[in-house]
Amino acid sequence: MKNIDLDATKDDLYWYRLITMIWAHVQFITVFALIAYVTGAAHLAAWEKVSLFFGVGVGVITGTIGINYSHELMHPQKT
Repeated sequence: MKNIDLDATKDDLYWYRLITMIWAHVQFITVFALIAYVTGAAHLAAWEKVSLFFGVGVGVITGTIGINYSHELMHPQKT
């Protein structure tokens, strides 16, 4: 992998900035939509509800992806 281009402008980083800015909203909607779905889903067994929260909802969305998201926000911004 190549290191970041220090001469990149805001226009060059359009997609990076867009994804970074909307991710918190996507995560919030996904987690609370999952909570609304699972609490009203009578056809799911208890182990399925637990696996949805910790395996898919909280585990992947807030854990795996969230740690990478927060890591990217740690990088100093060029002013």
